[in-house]
Amino acid sequence: MWFLILVAFISLLVYLSIFKVNTYWTRKCVPQLTPLPLIGNMGSIILRKKEVSHITQDIYNSFPNSRYIGIYQFRKPTLFVRDPELIRQITIKCFNNFPEHSLFNNDENDVPKNKGLFSLGAKSGWHDMRKRLNGGFTPNKMKDMFGIINESVDTLVEYLSEREGAGVDSRELFTRLNCNVILNTMFGIECNCLKEPPHKLFSMGNEINDYSSWKFVRIFATTISMTLTKLLDINLVRGELFVHFMQAIKGSLRERERNKTFRGDMVDFMLDNKGETDDEPSAKKINLNEDEKAMQLFGFFIGGYDAISALLAYSSYELAVNPDIQRRLREEVEGVTHLTYESLMNMKYLDMVVSEVLRKWPIAVFIDRKCMEQFVIQPEHANEAELILEPGILCWIPIYAIHRDPKYYPEPEKFDPERFSEKNKHQINRSVYFPFGAGPRTCIASKFSVYVCKLVLVRILQEYQIVECEGTVPPSDVSKIVIFLSGSGSKVAFKRKN
Repeated sequence: MWFLILVAFISLLVYLSIFKVNTYWTRKCVPQLTPLPLIGNMGSIILRKKEVSHITQDIYNSFPNSRYIGIYQFRKPTLFVRDPELIRQITIKCFNNFPEHSLFNNDENDVPKNKGLFSLGAKSGWHDMRKRLNGGFTPNKMKDMFGIINESVDTLVEYLSEREGAGVDSRELFTRLNCNVILNTMFGIECNCLKEPPHKLFSMGNEINDYSSWKFVRIFATTISMTLTKLLDINLVRGELFVHFMQAIKGSLRERERNKTFRGDMVDFMLDNKGETDDEPSAKKINLNEDEKAMQLFGFFIGGYDAISALLAYSSYELAVNPDIQRRLREEVEGVTHLTYESLMNMKYLDMVVSEVLRKWPIAVFIDRKCMEQFVIQPEHANEAELILEPGILCWIPIYAIHRDPKYYPEPEKFDPERFSEKNKHQINRSVYFPFGAGPRTCIASKFSVYVCKLVLVRILQEYQIVECEGTVPPSDVSKIVIFLSGSGSKVAFKRKN
């Protein structure tokens, strides 16, 4: 008798913890992909059968007439949102209901690693920190950094002169250049990673942004249970690397403060505790301690290290395989007699080209939002019911799939900067173009990334043509593990202009 009761009890636990979870969306009248027990819909990601970009596109296309789809991150019900207006509600109009990412936000542990902008939760002062840091990326601040970035690009021009006409791994090339730019502008460290051996922070940066093997396991541990993440002290950056970076950054902060020199870089900005910005003079003034300053700069390094490199790699590929577009862009570049921040920002066709690169190759495959206050989605179609999202429910917003939906972008695989011409760009709804995310949680350094990309492209095209060579193939969409586009696996050559 007791044995039968025990079996029934265990069966009930198994049902509640496994099988009932997998019917969560069905019970709410939401179309869902069939999940596997415990794994949910993460099987293809775990087994690395497909790149995440293609997996999300398959999900997006599975219910073409639905505004949203139910999926499962292991045992976590997740709403995959397809509808632009609903995306706008989640990311902008009703931001207070969805103020956080699902990963890394931690409102409990008061340690330096949790003080970075990306990791800060709503309760831990994210909003005030965001306002404080916005001032580092205003037009005036970026104009101050023009000379510093331009000097870093000088090292690239010199490097290309020694390898003219030879096929170059574009991702490797621009990662080395970008390391120069970021170390110079964010840490105040002058270096040349295009030379051998490169600065030691270059190899450390590569390790931090390598999401293979064990780091893959750690990432998905955070998606299964934040409690487990805390108990096992799971971090995405190895302890020794974190300590080394923090020491290097703090050293730059102390040296700058001691010498009272001004370079116009982010070190200067972090040492200025006024907290006022060009755009928000009334922003709340918050003073940051040394750990908090260093953590923000470290976060900028991690966030920009891969993003700018990938953006440049995709740009060089598209210009190499579309010589007519490159020719038109070069004509605009040659029409500028004196390159300044203002003249760079006024290049209209350059802006069209970079905008189309970001449309076809957005920085992130998808973004996520975590519901923190109950949110009700009202039905709009006959097959929909009122959908109540409880606190804790996750939402995936598929940037890559939306950017390649022919309903919004005819011939989405075609590289066509004319989509962003003065004549056509008004037809593009901002809800279907958001390469750096959307709403208050959009990438804080998005304008900086675009700025660096534009300056590098102009400097290259002033002296070189970007041409195809053996090994020129479409760059990889994304690694089979992380959600960010990689831009790796392709070569281009740089041929000096006649």
